[in-house]
Amino acid sequence: MIGGLSYSTSDIGYILLGGGAALIIWQAFCFTRVTKVLGIRNTLITGFILGGLLITLFPSATIFNSIFHGSERYINLWVFIYLTVLMLLRTCCSTSCFTSTNIFVNLAAPRDVGKANGIAFTLAGLVKALVPTAGANILAWSLNSGYPFPFDYHLVFWLLGLTALLGVGVSLTIDAQLER
Repeated sequence: MIGGLSYSTSDIGYILLGGGAALIIWQAFCFTRVTKVLGIRNTLITGFILGGLLITLFPSATIFNSIFHGSERYINLWVFIYLTVLMLLRTCCSTSCFTSTNIFVNLAAPRDVGKANGIAFTLAGLVKALVPTAGANILAWSLNSGYPFPFDYHLVFWLLGLTALLGVGVSLTIDAQLER
């Protein structure tokens, strides 16, 4: 069993499977339609805002314990549904951010697209290597520190939400003329 919610690796796998299915459906059928309505820049900003909010909601899955007062059957069902829906929505937001960012990288350097993509993917790889390690250390510290909210187990989720707000700030600096 994995801590916190006492989910097995199989249960967590089903939740992640829902996120993977959402990614395929969102990318294949929805992303293009959303960008036609909102534009690429606004899709990126909306993805960061909603994704940041959704990330901060993951720790609230434990609230079902107080709603159902120990009825484990209902708690497990509602927590599973809640986490699956959060994962579906978060996947759509992160996919929108990733795809929009790649579009902007390609639009920003029309002559040196290969070089721009190389730099962008190198930086993305570096971030993907460092952030999980830092996040795990922050989560471990927050679980063992004994400090109250927001420095308890919520801390890593709030930091990820703040990082998404930083992405909003950076997105606002993108020239709106770039996507035309």
